[in-house]
Amino acid sequence: MTIILTTDHLTLAEASEIRNPIGHRRYGSIDTLRRKVKSGALPSEMRDGKYYVSRDDLDAMVEKKTSERAYAGLVAAAKRAAKQAPPISAERRELIASILRSA
Repeated sequence: MTIILTTDHLTLAEASEIRNPIGHRRYGSIDTLRRKVKSGALPSEMRDGKYYVSRDDLDAMVEKKTSERAYAGLVAAAKRAAKQAPPISAERRELIASILRSA
């Protein structure tokens, strides 16, 4: 894949220094970004010995991570609730499943 470099493209070093409002790295350390590039999880273009990545791809990577965390939290909460809940009838189980399918 060829990426056309624009002002929306950053080196990994530049991307690793971008901070969120509370001072944490928005996209991770340079080592994290290198791992993402090498694994193919973060599209990049090498020019003059440096990897360049787009802001859109960086934001998509963060969004995916956020979604995966939310899903993992939902699964953990469902498991905790299932452990504490009394046995339920087949009808109620089907009702719960239909609610989740429509969500």
